[in-house]
Amino acid sequence: MRSNSSFGTLNRESPDGYSDRFLRIWGLGGLLNTKTLSFTPSVQSLVAQTMHDSWPPKLDRFSSDQLLHEFESAAVFSTDGWKTAEVQLDDGELGVCVHLSNGDYGEEARERIRAVLKHLPAMDNRTLQACIDEQKTTGLHGRNYQNALCLVTIPNGSDVTLWYVGTGVNTEWDERFAKDDDETLNYVER
Repeated sequence: MRSNSSFGTLNRESPDGYSDRFLRIWGLGGLLNTKTLSFTPSVQSLVAQTMHDSWPPKLDRFSSDQLLHEFESAAVFSTDGWKTAEVQLDDGELGVCVHLSNGDYGEEARERIRAVLKHLPAMDNRTLQACIDEQKTTGLHGRNYQNALCLVTIPNGSDVTLWYVGTGVNTEWDERFAKDDDETLNYVER
């Protein structure tokens, strides 16, 4: 077992046999009663204080050098007959999924992943900054904007989608980026 947050012990099996992966994503491993899925009274104030203290988030939560290093030794798998390939990075917390041409996980697919990982911190920072700015504009509690990046999809050579989940409230959304003529990944406005 390892501890990765002030919320408690991670990477354990819950008493009812379910993996607590979703609890790790939501930052609640070890504090949530997995039978009733409610906070125990003894930790409600700790959770409220920790959520308050964690806003606004720090930028640069990812390092492209670290992600690229992990990628070079990461196991690759497919669950759809090699139409896509997936690797898990950041201790299994971040999935990167790339569409494969003709089922070939060759150098072209690996290079597409590397190109995205080089720019992932800047793309993630753009999303984090947008959340910070939106919270300042609305005045809503920061927990409404707390998030974790859980999946990166690379459907082709020019688009990238970042998939986020809320860690303070139950929400999920995606942010899309597209390459321009200079190979720069730019945010796609909705």
